[in-house]
Amino acid sequence: MITSACLTDTSMTGHDESLTLATAFLAAGATAVIGTRWPVEDDTAAALAIRLHHHLRDGDSPAEALRRAQLELLRPGSALRDSLGPHFTAVDDARLSHPASWAGHVQHGI
Repeated sequence: MITSACLTDTSMTGHDESLTLATAFLAAGATAVIGTRWPVEDDTAAALAIRLHHHLRDGDSPAEALRRAQLELLRPGSALRDSLGPHFTAVDDARLSHPASWAGHVQHGI
């Protein structure tokens, strides 16, 4: 399960980080959930999601797929750009590689 909205792994009330939308999916039976710890911009989150799904399709575990996608955004290059397609040409490398764009995505579960 991938929750691509902002703050899906943050408690909006109180300070108990175990009570989030992401952990609710785990409690409901999901084996793995990826959520976000802070607000993320749509375009950079979409770039991460494209690469994440690529790695999941290749058979990586959710944790490994997320790790690989985050590393790709950390050091964007021409191969990453080619895989994202023309809709992401306006997103510069500085925004893609900034930790605020990718580090807030975390994985829970198996």
